[in-house]
This record gives sequence, C-alpha cells and structure tokens, in this order.
Amino acid sequence: MLSDGSFFASEEYGPSLLKVSAQGEVLERWVPAGAEDAMATSEYVVRGALPAIAVTRRINRGFEALGISPDEQWLYVMFQSALTPGVETVWTGSAPVRIWKIDAVTGAVAAQHLYRFDAPETFLRDAARGVVTKGDLKIGDIFALGCDRLLVLERISHSTKIYEVRLTDLNAAALTNLEIDARPRIEDMGEVMFAASGMETLPKRLVFSSDSCVGLGPDIEGMVVLSPNELLLVSDNDFGVEGAETGFWRVTLETDLERV
Repeated sequence: MLSDGSFFASEEYGPSLLKVSAQGEVLERWVPAGAEDAMATSEYVVRGALPAIAVTRRINRGFEALGISPDEQWLYVMFQSALTPGVETVWTGSAPVRIWKIDAVTGAVAAQHLYRFDAPETFLRDAARGVVTKGDLKIGDIFALGCDRLLVLERISHSTKIYEVRLTDLNAAALTNLEIDARPRIEDMGEVMFAASGMETLPKRLVFSSDSCVGLGPDIEGMVVLSPNELLLVSDNDFGVEGAETGFWRVTLETDLERV
C-alpha cells in the first residue's frame, strides 16, 4: 500500500502487476511486453511494461511476492520459482530465481538480481513426510525492510524459511542488471556455465525457520513486519477446497531486524 491509500497487487498466472486506487478500482495492469492485446480490457489501461520473458514462468509460478521501498519509488517483485525451460534438467540444484526492481511509476525494470533456494532436503518437516525435490520449492512473499533490503520467504509446504538479502551485497560486475533476455538464458545455463559467466546469486542471512518453531501451520505465503523483532505470517487456504482455513501467526525473532 502507498501513503495515498492506493496499492499494488501481484498476479501469478499472467503474470502481471496491478495498480489499484484507494477505492479499489484497477487503474493500470502491467503485463509482459507483447501480451497487451491478449490481456486487454476496456475497463482499465493494460501496458506491456514488463520484460517479455516473464511469460515463460512456470504455470501458476508467476508473481506472488511483491514489496515496495519505504520511499514508494521502487517495487520489488519475485517469481515463485525459476522460469522454464531447463529447471529440472540442467541444474544439479535449483536454478536461480529472478528478483526485479521496478520503477513504481513507469513499470520499467531497473535491475535484476538472482536468488538461490536452499536444498529441498533441508526443509525438515517436509522431508520427514516423504521425498522432496527442487520442483517443490517456492517463494511465498517478500517484504522491503528498506531500499534494496528485503526479507524473502521460501518454503515447500510444512517448512518455511525467511532470509534477509541486501541487493547491494554484490558488486556491479556480478549483477545481471538489465541483461534479462540474454542468450543463453540463465535458466538454461546449468551450474558450470553459470559459474563461468561471472554472475552470482545474492548472499542471504537466515532470520527464521519454522522447523524450530512449534505450532506454525503449513502453506505460509504472506508476511509483514510488525516491529523490529516481530513478524505476522499468514497461510494460503487454497480457496478452501480441501477444508483448510487461513491462519495467522505472530512470530518473535531472536534478533531485531534493525540492528543487523
């Protein structure tokens, strides 16, 4: 939400971003370049402001994580998982997930950063229930603690981890910047080619793991910072089709976020 009461919403299927007024009216929808006609409507403006490569997201793995900088100049959007193809074939671990820093006025991508999941077997509650694979890993949400400083929620189902990342932690040469559509695509590189490219994924610092927190439910997909050491987490009930109910949990952190 912005200070004037308007807000942005992310949509995972297109994927797209929507600018909504304080009264709940959709003002604009930003879609991948070239998809304007297919997603057009007479009720609001549809612009192909996002890179065309966004349409190669895995089905139902578009934009679920969205944050905004405190000065409201930048949006941070993150795909739920790596783009296709090649996710399951050319990487021994998980392929990097893209984070886009977007101008909140124009929708233009200003920078691109890369994030790597933990190994699936380290999500202990899920691993205890059966075999888990890199295809099970998802990004549930991000929260902007400051300009270029994010909390990232990664999960499978029963295990949730929250990491802090600073987009300034890599030098300029290591960033992928605006080489969004470069060939070969990041997702097609594999470990060896990616290492040789000079690109790097963001360093991350663990803030919270549900594997050491008794009572936290499954399918956590939302978070907000309440205070320097408190988070509010919320689960996804998947439309309630299997009887799940939305749950909220207030979590106290061992270290204040403002002091690190």
